[in-house]
Amino acid sequence: MISASEPIIQNIKVGFRYEVKNTPSSSIRERLQQKNSKNLHNFSVLRDKFVYSIFWTGGYVNITGIRNANKIQEAQNHIIELLNLDCRQSAEIHNICASGKLSKAVNLERIRDYVSNNTKDKVILNLSFFPALFIKVRNFGTCVLYRNGKYSLVAVRKFEDLIPFISYIRNLICVSMRVQ
Repeated sequence: MISASEPIIQNIKVGFRYEVKNTPSSSIRERLQQKNSKNLHNFSVLRDKFVYSIFWTGGYVNITGIRNANKIQEAQNHIIELLNLDCRQSAEIHNICASGKLSKAVNLERIRDYVSNNTKDKVILNLSFFPALFIKVRNFGTCVLYRNGKYSLVAVRKFEDLIPFISYIRNLICVSMRVQ
């Protein structure tokens, strides 16, 4: 039997809209220049407490580099205060990335064959391109599974999905090991 460690959050990406009509893009760009941001085509990237991508004309901010759910509001408040943004919306989670380890090494080819023949989940295995099996599970996200038993969960939208997601993956692995 294989067990799985509880997923450890590595990154949380969130985003929120701000009122463009109340926050001129020229003033945002000026404040960002003072903070040594990197200006790109229609947005700036600021590395401060977290990593912020600020879209000047669209009125949108992405925040990444958050490793704890309790820091989401702090990250949003920080950029709102820093740039004096007019925002009445809470940040929305776009992506949670977490990782962990299974108790044993796994046979990626066997898991791929089982999953592709017995589930509706999408699997990709191209070891000459990348040394892992990708299992895309509808309503959960994608599991990147390595031969040594390490895993990464990406594109997860809710914290409460992390444990059921890795439990589902663990069960797929266990069943694939019994099937010949």
